[in-house]
Amino acid sequence: MTANNDCCVRVFDIEKLVLLNHLSFSWSVNSTSVSPDGKLLAVLGDNTDCLLADSQSGKVCYFPVF
Repeated sequence: MTANNDCCVRVFDIEKLVLLNHLSFSWSVNSTSVSPDGKLLAVLGDNTDCLLADSQSGKVCYFPVF
């Protein structure tokens, strides 16, 4: 998985050197992390919010923070 200032997260198959998924966000992405089960993606960038997104679709999941 790579993050870049072009507002995208790219997921690669390293063994085959193939792009598996390309997710776009509304601001630059500086860091990403994937959950142990591979289903959720944490996305942090130039925005002060950290987003949780579905790792396959990129759909943002908002959870209340207490």
